[in-house]
Amino acid sequence: MQARSYAMIGAADEAMTALVAAQRAAEADVSDDLLDSVGGEFSFGEERRLLSAAATHLALSQLDQAEHAASQAIDLFTAIPTADRWTPGEHGARIDLIVARTLGGDLDSAHDALVPVLALPSEQRTGRLTGRLHRR
Repeated sequence: MQARSYAMIGAADEAMTALVAAQRAAEADVSDDLLDSVGGEFSFGEERRLLSAAATHLALSQLDQAEHAASQAIDLFTAIPTADRWTPGEHGARIDLIVARTLGGDLDSAHDALVPVLALPSEQRTGRLTGRLHRR
């Protein structure tokens, strides 16, 4: 999230440093008894790290890296049982994938990625998701 914040203000070096730090922290696999027991919004698995990485790369116009991170996040989200999955995060990654592909000129692949997002029931089309798409 720090990397994403830096990217949004154009601080590319700081954003990339934060992404590397996040990757190292994820690889260290350090647990926190309090946060692990609370879970929910406070859990931050690899899928959420990749979601943030995709948004960071997108904000920095690093389209290939954004597409790669978003695709990996989607793969991890969809491996989680639907009842346990954070679907706004999954669809956020899908939107980042769509934007990266569109900006990169790959409209056919962007269209393919858009289909599941358009299939969302209206109650799941939150302002946060639509804002993510409109912001680009």
